[in-house]
Amino acid sequence: FFFFFGCDCLDIGKNFIDSLANRGADGYRIKVTSLLRTPTTVKKLRRVNVNASDSSTHQFGTTFDISYNHFFCLDSTRTINGNDLKGVLGEVLLDLRKQERCLVKYEYKTACFHITATK
Repeated sequence: FFFFFGCDCLDIGKNFIDSLANRGADGYRIKVTSLLRTPTTVKKLRRVNVNASDSSTHQFGTTFDISYNHFFCLDSTRTINGNDLKGVLGEVLLDLRKQERCLVKYEYKTACFHITATK
């Protein structure tokens, strides 16, 4: 996992797990879909992803993507609605954004939250 200034994948993952536990739910983890990108990987990605930018902040180690449609399920007997999981993740990110720890962009074509650490 990458560690960013004040908002990292581990913070988000822990807050997500805690939020689920507070609702009497557990057994799910976030799925990070993109971290650091090189100029070469950005060039390849731009061929297939209209959202990809040649000056991607992923190249600076401050940005990562988390899926809002796919989560790791640790217990197949648990079934939580995907929209509910997405909502919990959204609440976690909103809280971190309010603390000015990150910027969040909702990517609808690639089904992820695009997160940039700010502190």
